[in-house]
Amino acid sequence: MQHYLAGRAPNAPVAADALLAALSDYGYDVSGATTPRQQQRLIAAFQMHFRPADYRGLPDAETLAIAEALLEKYGD
Repeated sequence: MQHYLAGRAPNAPVAADALLAALSDYGYDVSGATTPRQQQRLIAAFQMHFRPADYRGLPDAETLAIAEALLEKYGD
């Protein structure tokens, strides 16, 4: 996981669009996440599954790192 964090603190904010792009690449349907609230709900759903310790739906470095790790392991 440290590799994907790239020196960032796990709770460091990341751009929501970068995280949503990674979630889309992983297979999540992000087409309905057009408002900040909808984006937060989608991110929270991912976090509930892959990081249940914190699923507030905030786009952070740890969530993006998890998505990137999953894409490397299971992506095309």
